[in-house]
Amino acid sequence: MPFKNFSKPEEAIEKLVSDAKRYGVDFSAPNKWNFFDLNKQLVQGHGESVVYLVDELLNRELFRRDFKFGTPVFPADSDSDSGEEEEKEDES
Repeated sequence: MPFKNFSKPEEAIEKLVSDAKRYGVDFSAPNKWNFFDLNKQLVQGHGESVVYLVDELLNRELFRRDFKFGTPVFPADSDSDSGEEEEKEDES
């Protein structure tokens, strides 16, 4: 549902929180904010509850997709070693 369909931002946030709870996000887990603080931070778009919500939704989606982070593979770059030597020679 588009944000513009809501008459007040608070209504959109209530819908967002309701949908997130249905998706499995537990807002009682951090126990650091009450419902008013949660909605206030979400309406403002910043704060610990916003980060928590984004983190939970992202983690759940990555889990749903069975996403696995791999070990990064960096290309062998022989030019970087010679570049450091050239810089040292320029300084002297």
